[in-house]
Amino acid sequence: MDTSHAGPAVPSTGPVRVNKAPVALGKLTWAAFAVALIALVSSWVAPVIVGTVARDAIVRHDMESFYLTVLVAWGLVIVLNLLALLLGIICARRPTGKVLSGAVIAIGATGILGLLFHLIQTGQITYLFR
Repeated sequence: MDTSHAGPAVPSTGPVRVNKAPVALGKLTWAAFAVALIALVSSWVAPVIVGTVARDAIVRHDMESFYLTVLVAWGLVIVLNLLALLLGIICARRPTGKVLSGAVIAIGATGILGLLFHLIQTGQITYLFR
């Protein structure tokens, strides 16, 4: 009898090493984060700009430029926050970048809620002093 051939090869039961390269975050995730940061900064800067323009408009009796500035400033804030929120949701559905996507969603949602509360508060104060 020839015992040199024992049969089919048996797979090893030892640990199997797989070389996994770290998965990089996608460009869309970084773009969403950049949009969220720009939205955050614009949310901080817009009240300062609107206040400055309001003071100048009262002195010049030019309310048209004031209303246009308010519309552009708050419109830019809401568009950037909605874009950040939408991009964050899209990136959260991807397999990588969950934490950064969550931060983008939080920044966008907080910006929208903050603007909503600000406009409600401003509307109530304006209504009280008529």
